[in-house]
Amino acid sequence: MKIGQVYTSLKTDTDIIALSASDTFAIKKAQVANLAINIEPGSVILADGSALVAGSAAAGTPFLISLDYVEAGANKTFRAVDRLVVVNPDSLVYSGADRDGVIALITADGNIRVTTQTHVSIPTT
Repeated sequence: MKIGQVYTSLKTDTDIIALSASDTFAIKKAQVANLAINIEPGSVILADGSALVAGSAAAGTPFLISLDYVEAGANKTFRAVDRLVVVNPDSLVYSGADRDGVIALITADGNIRVTTQTHVSIPTT
C-alpha cells in the first residue's frame, strides 16, 4: 500500500471471511520469499507468490488468500485465510483464471468453503 494514496473503500477481514468456526484457525501468517504481484485483501495467489493464471488453478495446487495489502517484493509476511472458514466469493481477487476454477481450487480439500449468500437482509413484510 502506498502512503498517501487515496482509497475509496478499504477491505477488511469481514469482507473476505463470511463465517469462521473458530477465530483460532481462521487466520494464519503467510511468508512468501518472492511476491511477484501487489496484493489486496481477498487476493488469491499461488503459495510461491506468483499470480494465479488460467490452467494453474488445479485442485491440490497450494494457494493463499490474502487478508492484507502487500506490495510485491522479497520476503513478505502477511495474514492469510487458514481453515474452517466460509469466504465470500464476491470479495476474491484474481486475474487470468476463471471464477469456477478458483472456487474449485480453494474448496478442494474442504477446509475453506464458499458462501452463496453475499449479504444478509432483513425481511420487510
